[in-house]
Amino acid sequence: MKVVYAILKTIINTVLRLVIILLFRIKIVGKENVPKEGGYILCSNHVSNWDPLALIMFTPRKVCFMTKKEIFKFKIVYFFANIYGYFPVDRGARDIQAIKTSMEIIKNGDILGIFPEGTRNGMAKKIKIHTGATRIALKTGAKVIPVGISGDFKPFKKVTITYGKPLDLSEFVTEDKAQEKQNLENATNYIMDNIISLTKK
Repeated sequence: MKVVYAILKTIINTVLRLVIILLFRIKIVGKENVPKEGGYILCSNHVSNWDPLALIMFTPRKVCFMTKKEIFKFKIVYFFANIYGYFPVDRGARDIQAIKTSMEIIKNGDILGIFPEGTRNGMAKKIKIHTGATRIALKTGAKVIPVGISGDFKPFKKVTITYGKPLDLSEFVTEDKAQEKQNLENATNYIMDNIISLTKK
């Protein structure tokens, strides 16, 4: 079965990469900022349904994306989940299983992908930024790779994906329970500020 998935993945990767390149004027910047090994968290802004596929196709390492559980009702999602490592999260509750899966991905030396906005164009919609990625980073000590996507994936329009240098959040780790909430907010803002700055390059 693993061999079958490997063959399918190679074929699908080739087709999807070709589709994305033909449909959009993709420009990749800063790919060298993605470390060649080790567990990391990749955090990007979310502008389109194409975002996860584009990041999977053009990030030089495998990225396992945390994805809202609602879309797993579609059978095709299960198919892609098995190939690309998508896994569900219940955004309306503290999803312990999703957290465990996230930490396991990082522990295994892979990259966990999360969109802190939680939905497309969350910042523009004034939706509160989710702190899940920050919590996992602070708990595991994993650095965060910020990614800025410029453009909205309209056919034949330019889209730029910019990878920033990994962010060390160790300065936000504290044993002071009274300070913990503020540090979490500050660290989340730090991540988002870096993402936003990358969308302007």
